[in-house]
Amino acid sequence: MTKLPRFSSGFLAVALALAVAAAAAVPALAAAVPDAAWFAAGPDAPAGDPSVPGDNTPKANFRWRLVNPHPCVRDTVVIAVASYATPCDSFVVATVVDPTHVIYRTQMWDSVACPAVLPRVKPIHLPLGIFPAGPHRIEIEWRIDHVTPSGGNYTEVNHEAIEFVVSEASSNTGRLPFVEYVQIGPPGGGVPPCVPPGDSIAVLFSGHFPNGCFSLASIELLPDLTMSPLPGAPRVRLTVEDCACCTVICTGEPKPWRASIKLPPLRAFEYKLGVEVVRTSCSAPVERFGAAYPFVVADTCGSRPPPGCVIPIFAPGDGSRECNARIGPGQPARLPLLLLTTVPVAGPS
Repeated sequence: MTKLPRFSSGFLAVALALAVAAAAAVPALAAAVPDAAWFAAGPDAPAGDPSVPGDNTPKANFRWRLVNPHPCVRDTVVIAVASYATPCDSFVVATVVDPTHVIYRTQMWDSVACPAVLPRVKPIHLPLGIFPAGPHRIEIEWRIDHVTPSGGNYTEVNHEAIEFVVSEASSNTGRLPFVEYVQIGPPGGGVPPCVPPGDSIAVLFSGHFPNGCFSLASIELLPDLTMSPLPGAPRVRLTVEDCACCTVICTGEPKPWRASIKLPPLRAFEYKLGVEVVRTSCSAPVERFGAAYPFVVADTCGSRPPPGCVIPIFAPGDGSRECNARIGPGQPARLPLLLLTTVPVAGPS
């Protein structure tokens, strides 16, 4: 068993609704249900998850959760545990026994009253590896080392669990976090963008990260793996690191970013550029997203004539202004149909 260091990802406030006398300090923090901003419930924190704030599961409300509660078979499953310290209760260490068993150890001074506010919580990420498809359960063994008023000590052991399901494929296809703008080819290339053949194709990405902890770790060009007889374009992978294991203090403001890469020359055809965003935590992949962006490679980019129209007109039958023809029993109507075009459809003979 290896002890993991306490890494910081910045200052994250957690409010504890807690008022306890010194004599009743033993169960105080264990029963508290804090706001837990560092585990902010969002797209990756669904209701009913026993590791998410707001769930009624005792003792597990803010101390641990899955970084990605909906992993697929390609994702590393990562647990985030809370590192904190107060006069009455402090985190000691988190130990991965095996991928389905984690020991979370804290120390509590029974004679010291707990404060009303927990000033700083530092999430520690524990990569557990890749799990096969299907339901899984991770046991959290919470060991609380109590120090009694008389100077004695004893250990309280609690058993909690995180249950989750690993899917065969990622369900995040079609949306890319952090990416707000994708430009294929030069500006003003039309919709979809059109680029000429025979030259490399520049692709520009830009957007915002939620805070200064996030950064673009890499941008890669990957081969086309569709195995189709039709022409295909390479793929682009953006790797975003959330800096959970960094020791620096990160700014809380959104952080703009931009990056570019070049595709090789492509033959004339209609393409879709596949883009994948991989979010990593402590350099381990925890979440994947995918989307496709159409573009065209053609010789006529920038000089394409406007599309022509075919206009049908029925020629008048009897010259009446009221209608083109009259129809009745035993009297079918015959009308000449004239087709006019706004562009030439044939050259001179």
